[in-house]
Amino acid sequence: MTHTHGRTRVSVTDPEPYAWLVVRDAGPDDENGRGLLLLDAVALRWGVAQGPEGKTVWCELENPHAHRPSDLSGRSAASP
Repeated sequence: MTHTHGRTRVSVTDPEPYAWLVVRDAGPDDENGRGLLLLDAVALRWGVAQGPEGKTVWCELENPHAHRPSDLSGRSAASP
């Protein structure tokens, strides 16, 4: 996990280089098959990188504290 420019990047490497990721429609009783759909719903962007150590799935998430609204006094909305 890394953090730069107001974004957090999360990467997970799977040593199995041949198992390709497929977005699929999971049924209401399915116990798997929703990972990429969830990733696509919450990430700013995501992808897969193939390498000699397998495949790495990564995503970038926006830092929720990067753009806090402020009131007219110029203080953060979270300030006392």
